Amino acid sequence: MIRAVGVQRFLTPREWLERVQAGTLDPDHRCITFDDGLRSQFDVCLPVLEDHGLLAFWFVYSAPMAGQFPPLDLFRRFRLQCFSHVEEYYREFFRACEPVVGEVFERSEYREFLSRYQSLFPFYSVSDIQYRFLRDQVLGVEAYRDIVLALMRARGVSMEDLGQELWLTDDHLATLHRRGHVIGLHSYDHPTRLSAMTDVEQRDQYVRNYEHLARVCDTPVAMSHPCNSYGMDTLRLLTELGIVCGFRSNMAAPDGGFVNRSVLELAREDVANLTMLGGCGTW
Repeated sequence: MIRAVGVQRFLTPREWLERVQAGTLDPDHRCITFDDGLRSQFDVCLPVLEDHGLLAFWFVYSAPMAGQFPPLDLFRRFRLQCFSHVEEYYREFFRACEPVVGEVFERSEYREFLSRYQSLFPFYSVSDIQYRFLRDQVLGVEAYRDIVLALMRARGVSMEDLGQELWLTDDHLATLHRRGHVIGLHSYDHPTRLSAMTDVEQRDQYVRNYEHLARVCDTPVAMSHPCNSYGMDTLRLLTELGIVCGFRSNMAAPDGGFVNRSVLELAREDVANLTMLGGCGTW
């Protein structure tokens, strides 16, 4: 992707932030962002960036650095590494969700969800989308967690096993900061529906994330919305925290209007979608 786009088109994170604040971003400008603070990004992607003399934004959530094990990426590792194929995992998960599965997938809400996801994230299979619908729209946090934990117990896998070297540490963040990368907010423990939380809960998510990064790296001024979930209250909170640049997870306009509705809602293109390079947005 870097070779195809051309190194010269990528701004450093600092240049990007300066242009965002000055209103001087050009349609050809690009920046590189990473979400979730995964160790693989440091081990695999950072050397590639350094080979090309590039810097990136790294949006991380803080709970793993505090010794906690948020389920999102643990459960992803479980379904991708502990089964012969992810579809095998989905079959077991859907079976555990009976009898709601058949009924749920007949609803108009699901059909709208499916259509929206296929438009925004064409790299997801139908099973991927059905899984996310059940997780985010039907089951709720506790029921979803209980089902996956039961599947893990059946395979003799623990949260501690899955958490080994999955995320970056504070030392990794400090190293990235020293090398000129920009570390930004991504919530405290990565809820999948942050916009459904109360104002107090959202504030707790971002203030704890903010305080952690300020202590380890520098005062955060950029962020990305976890699972693209946010509302106007979220944007007001981020403004209060001094955040000057925020990224969505896709290229769709949130209200059907301009793609970049505000500097806290900048569009991003997932690298999985870049079968054809060109157009606007950030990669």
